[in-house]
Amino acid sequence: MRTLLKTPLARSMTWYLVAVFAVMGALPPDALALFVPTDAQAVYDRQTDLGTLQAVLESKIVEQRLSDLGLNREEIQSRLQQLSDEQLHQLATRVDTLWAGGDGAAVVVVVLVIMLAIFIYFYVTRQRVVVTK
Repeated sequence: MRTLLKTPLARSMTWYLVAVFAVMGALPPDALALFVPTDAQAVYDRQTDLGTLQAVLESKIVEQRLSDLGLNREEIQSRLQQLSDEQLHQLATRVDTLWAGGDGAAVVVVVLVIMLAIFIYFYVTRQRVVVTK
């Protein structure tokens, strides 16, 4: 094991892993906690929530996706009017937390760490991958 760590590639790989895990450990995870209402009868502003949802529904991407699903503006408006104040408020607050493209950075980091682990495994065991035609 000591002779393995004397090679320049092994040293640089070790320091690389130390740096990656230090950075990953320093980044805090997402905190997704919400306040719990203390009273049983919460008051929601229906017009504000409808305005929030209308702004999202006017987006070209959302409008195109809903039309692909077979919904037109009148059907969407009638369904929004059928929602209770609590349901409308819940939908309006959840719409603000959506990400347009998702969180692709986490996927990239996971793929890179897996690739690095596979590389280290083949390097330590001195195995080679040979691709022939």
